[in-house]
Amino acid sequence: MRRMADCLNSYGVATEVIDGGAGISTDQGALSQEQLADIVEECEELVDIDSLTEYEPLTVDELREIYAWQLTVADCLEEQGYKISEPTSVETFIDAYPSGEAWFPYNDIPPERLTQAEWDNLNEICPQYPANY
Repeated sequence: MRRMADCLNSYGVATEVIDGGAGISTDQGALSQEQLADIVEECEELVDIDSLTEYEPLTVDELREIYAWQLTVADCLEEQGYKISEPTSVETFIDAYPSGEAWFPYNDIPPERLTQAEWDNLNEICPQYPANY
């Protein structure tokens, strides 16, 4: 469930893992039901939701890879004209990741600021996760 929560958070949907990893809780905020459904569907495809029946924590090396990718994403988003907050240290990222509070550059872009087509285009230009994630 952690990967699903991280994906949703990266799309700007406030999400936390609950019940020791057995589920997630989301706050749709200003998103319409249709926008939220589209994001959930996208994340389900990206993280292969059917494979999440058992939770295995990511290794420190995997978290370092995710952090490095997020630095690349931040650069890409800034090249597209978005203001992205300063990244945390890799150590802070690793410590915050299990709680869902880790730094992700897409969290700095409110989804309501973009149309769905603009959001999809931005995600094609600056993918939130590597293809093998």
